[in-house]
Amino acid sequence: MKRMLLLIVLSLILCLLPGCSSPPESKEQLTVELVRQLAEKGEGLTWDDLAPYEYDSEAGSGRVVRFYIVEPSYLLLVSGDTAEEKPQTARFVHNRNSEQYIDIRTDDLDAFLEENPPLESQS
Repeated sequence: MKRMLLLIVLSLILCLLPGCSSPPESKEQLTVELVRQLAEKGEGLTWDDLAPYEYDSEAGSGRVVRFYIVEPSYLLLVSGDTAEEKPQTARFVHNRNSEQYIDIRTDDLDAFLEENPPLESQS
């Protein structure tokens, strides 16, 4: 009887252990202003700079490729060989025209935003 009771208690403890783990870390949503701050880092932009921000998906065939939703109008696509090296691209894309983009590390973000305003402000 004691063995059966011990087995039940151990089973309950094992069932409860997964609930003891801490919840997943909440990440901040990227905004145009935050992208502007990241762009100021230029070629010095690292994956650590992007770590606080939520990304929608990660894909790639042997590469790290992350898609960050930036407000409702834009997307930041960052890619590189590994997460230990600096990203090789940081493309900022308007949802309306994915063929037109800039690399925030080297191109003029303000000029791009002027030519590609947020969807809400378009008539």
